[in-house]
Amino acid sequence: MHDQPLTPELFSWEFAADPYPAYAWLREHEPVRRTRLPSGVEAWLVTRYADAKQTLADNRLSKNPAHHDEPAHAKGKTGIPGERQAELMTHLLNIDPPDHTRLRRLVSKAFTPRRVAEFAPRVQELTDGLIDRFADSGSADLIHEFAFPLPIYAICDLLGVPREDQDDFRDWAGMMIRHGGGPR
Repeated sequence: MHDQPLTPELFSWEFAADPYPAYAWLREHEPVRRTRLPSGVEAWLVTRYADAKQTLADNRLSKNPAHHDEPAHAKGKTGIPGERQAELMTHLLNIDPPDHTRLRRLVSKAFTPRRVAEFAPRVQELTDGLIDRFADSGSADLIHEFAFPLPIYAICDLLGVPREDQDDFRDWAGMMIRHGGGPR
């Protein structure tokens, strides 16, 4: 295992633009690597499927930031307003069984193959609406104006989140993703 910097640096825009060579190198030479998330939290990057599957099944390890030595929300490094940190950091991606299992069961009915297929026309409407917003301008930031909002708005519709609350839902999702280490 190495602690030397990876070029391009993980979580940089350069890395996000073309992560595949770096991931290939990591899978071959350093399949498990200690890294620091943009929030300052230290984490392990696991790049091989079999290793990730084994890691996720290991009950000694936790996805829940509250179980880490010093959770990011305790250090104030999440970018989430202080009074909202605990509740916004408790979500399906950051909790362990049995809470994860319970929450997953609650939302799984909205994501059955039949329900998703029935929803395809609505996804097309959302897609058309987002494209219409930037079509006349001649350019767009596809991540921020299309790729990020499309699944958020679709999930909001599937879960029955009222339209007037969907922008808040999008903002909260963005905070959770930024905390999780996406490019800034």
